[in-house]
Amino acid sequence: MDTSKFMMVRKNMFTRSGEFAFSLYNRLTCKRWTFMCVRKYRHVRWIWLKVGKETFIYLGTIGSNDRYKLTPGSKLPMSASEHDVFIKIWTRLRENVLLPQHTEIYMSCKLCGKELTDPKSIEAGIGPCCAKKIAGKERWFARMK
Repeated sequence: MDTSKFMMVRKNMFTRSGEFAFSLYNRLTCKRWTFMCVRKYRHVRWIWLKVGKETFIYLGTIGSNDRYKLTPGSKLPMSASEHDVFIKIWTRLRENVLLPQHTEIYMSCKLCGKELTDPKSIEAGIGPCCAKKIAGKERWFARMK
């Protein structure tokens, strides 16, 4: 496992405003998960799971104690493997325990889920292509006002 990517995710998890996205890839099962964390209230972050090209579904929350909690609004039952994956990874990130060798982790774009490699993109939490799309939409909306 690439420890520099692990440390980058961990650093962004605690230093950014509580909003970030990261992806996991399990080389044994060839499964990929992208999770997005969005600060909703002062001490509450909502966790979302990427399920489509630009589609995320709500999983649960992380409270002021940095613990993951399933809430009634979750779109997946607690028995879903995605909850288990998130809980295991979140615990390892929080406690600074490296991931298994067959697991890759990286910062990803909050919109499309692609890996972010540029420091500016990592800081913004969004890739250059998605940033251009948003900028174009904002200019369009500004013209409509």
